[in-house]
Amino acid sequence: MRAGRRDRRITFLKRVVGGKDEWGRHSPPTWEPVATVSAEVKEVVSRERTSSPQVMAVRAANISIRYRKDIHPSMRILWDGQTWEIKGMAELGRRRDLQILAEMIEVKDE
Repeated sequence: MRAGRRDRRITFLKRVVGGKDEWGRHSPPTWEPVATVSAEVKEVVSRERTSSPQVMAVRAANISIRYRKDIHPSMRILWDGQTWEIKGMAELGRRRDLQILAEMIEVKDE
């Protein structure tokens, strides 16, 4: 794949388990940046899912980056101000590229 097609910048986020506050309560997990890379992003699906009483817009995208061994399916992707969940990954070639299927769910109030 030619580098010119990787015209988007995405950031991979990893989950950091929260600690305990001074009262012994668990603080919620946070997501911290791991790497920002160039990517080719192709949105492939947009649909709506109904989960009473909410309607959710589901967007999916195929994301292609150069191979990195520090990227895992448990991570999230931050792209264009929106957070995407990694649903699947495939290595292309011999550690040449990573193909990632990611999904973003937006809850709509109606």
